[in-house]
Amino acid sequence: MNQKIPPGTFGLPLIGENISFFTNPNFTEEKHKKYGDIFKTNVLGNKTIFIRGIEANKFVLQNEDKYFQAFLPVNLELLFGKTSVSAQTGERHLELRKILYPLFQKQSLETYLNEINIIIEEYLEKWQKRETFAWYTEFRSLTFDIVAKIIIGLDKANQSEFGKLIKSWEDGIFAIPLKLPWTKLGMALKSRATLLEYLQKEIASRLQKTSLGTDILGYLIQAHQKGLLSSEEVGDQTLNLLFAGYSSLTSSLTSACLLLAENPSVFQKLKQEINSLKFNRIESIEQLDKLVYLEQVTLEILRYLPAVGVGFRQIIGDCEFQGYQLQKGWNLIYQIGLTHRFSGLFDKEDQFIPERFKESQKIPYGSFIPFGGGIRECIGKALAILEIKLIIAKLTQYQWLLVPEQNLDFTLFPTPHPKDELIVKFTKINNEN
Repeated sequence: MNQKIPPGTFGLPLIGENISFFTNPNFTEEKHKKYGDIFKTNVLGNKTIFIRGIEANKFVLQNEDKYFQAFLPVNLELLFGKTSVSAQTGERHLELRKILYPLFQKQSLETYLNEINIIIEEYLEKWQKRETFAWYTEFRSLTFDIVAKIIIGLDKANQSEFGKLIKSWEDGIFAIPLKLPWTKLGMALKSRATLLEYLQKEIASRLQKTSLGTDILGYLIQAHQKGLLSSEEVGDQTLNLLFAGYSSLTSSLTSACLLLAENPSVFQKLKQEINSLKFNRIESIEQLDKLVYLEQVTLEILRYLPAVGVGFRQIIGDCEFQGYQLQKGWNLIYQIGLTHRFSGLFDKEDQFIPERFKESQKIPYGSFIPFGGGIRECIGKALAILEIKLIIAKLTQYQWLLVPEQNLDFTLFPTPHPKDELIVKFTKINNEN
């Protein structure tokens, strides 16, 4: 095998290049500009290879469990739990996906529609009264209320004690990995223990009733009764699904409102399509499927500003890519966002053009992967896309103006969003085209 390793630098002893990695939002883009589609560095406590491009993504995603294996940074593994679907690999990962798969198919999505609509409408009424607010904060509340209702049947979860515990738990995910009691991670682990206690009490209560509930937790309890999930796995999957259900979605919706505000012609075309079908409320997947331009807008949002910009892997077997050796034991990060915008696949990749996703446009594998790909593609992607579409469709009946002199530069944590969280002035508009 070729012994040539990729170009790049490892940075300082012990800390590597972590300071630049966490503080410079253009870290990887600058490195790729200097070294090309592949470079080495030292971040997250290990020697790491960054790769970019369609062929790079295909190489990683098609060699899962052969040369590459998913891994979670230490905080995520501690807080999601070692039995969560995100932390599992190999056969157990595939088994868990098979168990969870029915929760995100069309028949299940149809059952979620009414609850999602009710919560969206409550927030729209609240936003009209508030007039000025930050989208990122509000979308985090909205999406958490939705996912908590769907998963554990909890109403107005963001305002509850459970919601406060989730916030503390979430704060530890991207914190310095120190487990001392007064650190963010230490407090997050304490919150995790309390959240699991809450879930165990809820499960015990349901087992005393005639029905286990029609939400996702009820389904997981049934899987436990059938011997498909341990009690530990029920708790870990619930927390994993809760976080996955609001974190990246918050970012995508904030990006959607920024892009639609910056592209008024797209917004107007979208508004005209939705008004032409005269849906006061989208109550079926069939109705949603008729909104062709809404589909294109949603996909272009996910291409232009994907909520998850990279994928993490560990190299489990020596291999070679583009003449460079990838060594067992190193980590690897493959690029999602940079591939979407710098692959050379699309014309005018740096522009927001929903029409590029017309049905006639075939998208090569590895070029458009906002939810990852391969055997670890996000299992809840259909629900995420459903929520994005429903919320955007409702928002076409409103107007939001960006408050001037705010900072629209993006920060990456906890998920990508403008630094001032996209402050807007929000008002209802008439339905005339």
